[in-house]
Order: sequence, then C-alpha cells, then structure tokens
Amino acid sequence: MVAKLRDVAAKANVSVGTASMILNGKERGVRISAATCARVLKAAEELQYQPNPFARSLRTQKSNTIGVCAAYLYDQYTATILQYVNRAAHHKGYRLMLSFLEEQEDPVQTIREAFGTGYVDGVLIRESADKLDDQSILKLHKEGMKMVLVGREIVGSSIPTVLYDNFQGGYMAAEHLLKLGHERIAIAMENDPLGKKRSEGACAALDKRDDSEVLFVDICSPEEISSRGYQAGTDILHMQNRPTAIIAHDDVLAFGIISAVKAEGLRVPEDIAIVGFNDMANISAYYDPPLTSIRPPYAEMGGTAVDLLVDIMDGRLAQDAGTKILLNPSLIARKSSGVSCP
Repeated sequence: MVAKLRDVAAKANVSVGTASMILNGKERGVRISAATCARVLKAAEELQYQPNPFARSLRTQKSNTIGVCAAYLYDQYTATILQYVNRAAHHKGYRLMLSFLEEQEDPVQTIREAFGTGYVDGVLIRESADKLDDQSILKLHKEGMKMVLVGREIVGSSIPTVLYDNFQGGYMAAEHLLKLGHERIAIAMENDPLGKKRSEGACAALDKRDDSEVLFVDICSPEEISSRGYQAGTDILHMQNRPTAIIAHDDVLAFGIISAVKAEGLRVPEDIAIVGFNDMANISAYYDPPLTSIRPPYAEMGGTAVDLLVDIMDGRLAQDAGTKILLNPSLIARKSSGVSCP
C-alpha cells in the first residue's frame, strides 16, 4: 500500500500541515523543533513515502517542469548541454520535458502544444535558426511564454540569454596555431552567426594577415556535416597556396577535414594542423589523431540557464529583463595541432 502524507503525520504524531511543511522544506521561519523535524523525516523514510507531484502541482499551480526545445537529438553539442541542464534542474526540484523540432512543419504550433496550457513553468530554447527563426521565438515570447535562450542570441531582443564567447573561441584557436609557428591558416566555418563570430575572432588574432583564408560552408543537418567537412578539406588542400593549418566550425566538420587530408596522402599535424570546436565527449580526445578543440563551458551554461529560468518563473527576474550572460570557452590542446599528448 502506498503511504500518504496523512500516514506520515499519524506515525510522527503531528498534524498533516506540519508534516507537509517539513517534507517540503518550508519549516524555516516556523516554530518547529529539530526533534519534530527528525521524527517526521524518519517516519517518511520508514513508510517509504513519495510525494505526489500531480497533487503538489494542483496546490501550487506549478508543474515543477521545465520545457526544453531543440532541433536534433543526435547533436552532441546540444546533448551535452542538456545533460548539465538536467542535473541543475533536478537539483532545484524540476523535471524536464523535451520537444525536438527536426520533423515538425510548424515549430511554433509544436511548441505551443508541447509546452502550453500549464504543462511547463518555463522553457529553455537550445535551438538553431534553421528550425526556429527569430520571429517565431519573439512571437512565443510576446505571447507570455517564460523562456531563456541557450547558445543562441536574438540581437536587440529582451529575452534572457546564456552564451559562450564564440569570438574569443575563434581568437584562441588562431592564437594557438600562431604560437605553434603557423602563418597560412584557413578558417572553415558555417555561414551562420556562430561561424561568423568565430571567424571574426580568428581574423582578429591573425590581424587580417594577407595569407589567411576564410572558407564558409553551407549550413546543413548534423548527419551531413562530416561529409561537408570532407569537401571543405578537399577544397582547402587544392588551394594554390595551401595553408599549414585549418580552424573548423566544429569537431564533426574537423573529422571530415581530417579524412580528406588522409585521403590526399598527407598527415595531421605534420603536413596540416587542425583545430575544432565543441570538444565532443568521448570522441575528440580519442580520434586519430586526438583533436585540439575549443571547449564550451557546458556545465556552467546548463546551470546558469536553469538558474535564470527559475528566477523568471519565481518572479525574481522579469521575462523581458534582457539579461545576457557571456561565458568563456577553453582551449583543449591535443595532437591534431601539433601538441604532444600523454
């Protein structure tokens, strides 16, 4: 038989209200002795009491659920952020409800149906512009949806946003290669806001060096990006003045470039050094060769996004506060750029 709150109260010899306050962590500020708290917690443990989240939602008018919107399930950058979002949400007593837009024809309606009518208390949008454009997000925000953008910015909007500094990431990648003695550096980036920021940062480090090349690649879905990397690598290798190093939009693109280098009978890093972005867990460090990569502050991004959204949901921060938090990436140096690995 499943224990109920009144069973815990009876076993601990307290009122249902007192048991509820203690089990919900609201005994502070109320004159309840430590001995009473201990008695209630012991009774709950012995009865294996589990609070009913649905009943609690009815009482508090909260679902204790955070909605998360993303494009793809198999995008490891997103999956890694969501891992830390889930940890932070769990720590604060929230569950996650996920909605992926990969196959949806009307993403706005999909989000309304998934997250509307009280199903969630707020929404984190970890979404690329090819599946959900700026105007769609602004429309949902205007309708009153409490939200935080993660890894994406809508310039000029008041939606709270958590980003990592892609300009700094590009700068760090180029500076790393320059310190290793490279002078001819190619930049293979997607032609999107992230790619442009990374290119700007890299070019700032190169100080507009005449022999640097910027090659933009088409935006594509994750399952195609490695093949686009192969093509980008082939294009770069056939340049008249072939570069000695390449900065890739992300690690998956870099893997395709490495395959192209090997197919040409060249070696990484001896003939051409390569740096990626996003430092894919359990892959980049064990690739052949191990890939130097710009690592986003995954844990900090996930935790900060949840903190911001909870502040909005609890009324401590206005949903149109315009808060923008810019976090710093780090460079993980490995063999692909010419650094010795243990």
